[in-house]
Amino acid sequence: MTESETIIFVILGGALGSVARYLTQALFSQQRKIPGWVVIGGVNFAGCLLIGLLTGSLEELPHMNGDVGALSGGTILWVSFCGGLTTFSTFSLDNFLLMHHHRGQFALNFFGSLVGGWGMVLIGLLVAQEIF
Repeated sequence: MTESETIIFVILGGALGSVARYLTQALFSQQRKIPGWVVIGGVNFAGCLLIGLLTGSLEELPHMNGDVGALSGGTILWVSFCGGLTTFSTFSLDNFLLMHHHRGQFALNFFGSLVGGWGMVLIGLLVAQEIF
């Protein structure tokens, strides 16, 4: 795969993931009156589960040595989609603001997201191993 093709896959996946995140937050925050940080937490869990499922469906786990160009186009597409979908930067800003204004919600969001995200990756890997 050429460098240009890799960049196109990263742009496409990241853009699709970001749009999916935006539409999900807009739908649930505006129409359901769910706080934005709760929606983002749910999106992060879904993205972690998805990346676990997709990684677990591979015949062997990719070696993460920082060489994105060594990954296949499909792998780059879903990694970049999940990267655009999950929102660590938004998660970090939300936690910073919650820490200063709502300490109880900060603790729930911070620790719940980290432990829940890891758990969802593990569940995705285990489910994918059973299916694939």
